Amino acid sequence: MIWMLFSSLLWLNFIVKASRLHLHRMQLEGNELNIHLKEINKNNLNNRDLRNIFILILTITFMYLLIIISTIYRGYTKNTIPILYFIIWALSLFLSCINQEKLERPFKFTNRAKRLFITNIMLNLILLFIVLNIYITSYGGETLYLPFILFIYALIYFLQPYIIYFSNIIVSPLEMGINKYYIVKAQSKIESLDKLQVVGITGSLGKTSTKLISTAILKHKYRVLNIPENHNTFLDISRTINEKLNNKHQILIVEMDTKNIGDIRKLSTLVKPNIGVITTIEQTNLVTFKNIDNVMKAKYEIVEALPADGLAVFNYDNEYVKKLADKTFKEKILYGMNDINKLDIYAENIEVTEEGMDFTIKDKDGHSIKCSTKVTDKYDIYNILAGVSIAYALGLNFNEIKKGISKLESIFVET
Repeated sequence: MIWMLFSSLLWLNFIVKASRLHLHRMQLEGNELNIHLKEINKNNLNNRDLRNIFILILTITFMYLLIIISTIYRGYTKNTIPILYFIIWALSLFLSCINQEKLERPFKFTNRAKRLFITNIMLNLILLFIVLNIYITSYGGETLYLPFILFIYALIYFLQPYIIYFSNIIVSPLEMGINKYYIVKAQSKIESLDKLQVVGITGSLGKTSTKLISTAILKHKYRVLNIPENHNTFLDISRTINEKLNNKHQILIVEMDTKNIGDIRKLSTLVKPNIGVITTIEQTNLVTFKNIDNVMKAKYEIVEALPADGLAVFNYDNEYVKKLADKTFKEKILYGMNDINKLDIYAENIEVTEEGMDFTIKDKDGHSIKCSTKVTDKYDIYNILAGVSIAYALGLNFNEIKKGISKLESIFVET
């Protein structure tokens, strides 16, 4: 029983570590159950886990065969072999635990994560109680049967992603109620700020850079709030609106990411953008969207969500964005560096210097400004042109825009 208690405590320690890892994965996947289940089926029962389970099965088989055939030393093997198995079992779980993947973004122990973590631990404790009850009532707590119990523990550990998934189903009704409250609250706040201008930015690349550049330019004239980097899920945006947006803000800039057709349409019902920007469309999302037409359809939802007097901003140099721009009859701004006769905002005379780049930004009415920045990549100029187009649409003149650009110390390029 001492061995069993020690094994249970050690197992619970491994469970806590595994729970945090899989909660972290779910957080990065936007807490979407369907996406998480697909990732589980694709990644979780990988070769490493299968190998560990195979080792455990093999050692159980070997040890009990040894007990059967070792009639002379039966008393010795009956008490000792299960302990040897315990060492192999603990080592297997320990190696699995330390070899867990390292995820890029840090784990945020949000209130939702805490509720799900507690639910998962409680579910595992129930499973622990069931296993202990079987061990005591059916097998009398004999050491001989310890390997069987430890093997069940190991299975629960390796199946932890599915248990997390089931835990998420259990708490879903509660989460739906909480989420609905915060979403309705955020929608009400947006609607109450009737003078607020909302800019939505989407695209395969350049969203974050465009958001940061736009903020840097606009803040010299307006009070601007942008949604922090990596806070691009429906709930993250709702939380930021509830916690940070107030009646002093004049502009809200929202980065709109999409993993499925309909995501941007749904998000637009929350933030209600007046200006929609499509930076680029690339063949980088085809695993999710299957083909480029679906990517275009998903990104174009931001234009479809604009009100009748809304404004769409397009990178006209991108072949896929250009197709969307050409079919748009709402008011629009086209930016780029090619085919300048069709553009509203464009860049010319680009020169690479030791410190970065010098270039001239012009509009279709003949206004121009010379700019110098520390950026060294041509694609960064597209992000600047997007930011200039947004500022231009919101009433800044070229002198004000130039002041904003001169203050850009660095450009954070989205990868």
